[in-house]
Amino acid sequence: MKLTFYAICALGVIIGDFGCTSAGDRAVSTSAPSAPAVVTVDFVDPGRFTDFRINNRDFQHSSTVFTRDITSALKPVMARRFPGHTLSLRYTNIDLAGRRTSGPQGLRVVSASTPPSLAFDYVLQNPSGRTIASGSRRLVASAPASSFESRSRPVQIEANMMQRWLQTLRVPQ
Repeated sequence: MKLTFYAICALGVIIGDFGCTSAGDRAVSTSAPSAPAVVTVDFVDPGRFTDFRINNRDFQHSSTVFTRDITSALKPVMARRFPGHTLSLRYTNIDLAGRRTSGPQGLRVVSASTPPSLAFDYVLQNPSGRTIASGSRRLVASAPASSFESRSRPVQIEANMMQRWLQTLRVPQ
């Protein structure tokens, strides 16, 4: 009987994209509604940002790439340090502080004399929605004399800065 049940479930998954579980199974449903994002990013008056052109593109492109790379860098830290919590970031200034080389590689060259910086406000909320940490920060990269960054990861320096910040964020007990 149990073997028949599993066979029917397997067919259901293959044909109808649904699954079955029995009382003894510890399965996680993949069709459950997705949980709310643990990291949200907003931009306050981006027209006034010092330098926010990724791959020399417009705000729409730059904000999409920036948001994608920053959230993907912060989600593992959030899952480890603050599971179930929500982090809201509101960027008030971004200075990518680099220049693009010519050619197909399109490398971003960042020098120590003009390091990238990020200014933002943040709110960290626990799963019940209570704010447990908030404030404003300005982060400046402590890059070596010069560094290169590829077009495929255009805000890696900034993502690393944000990861270090979140890993060391002090939260009152």
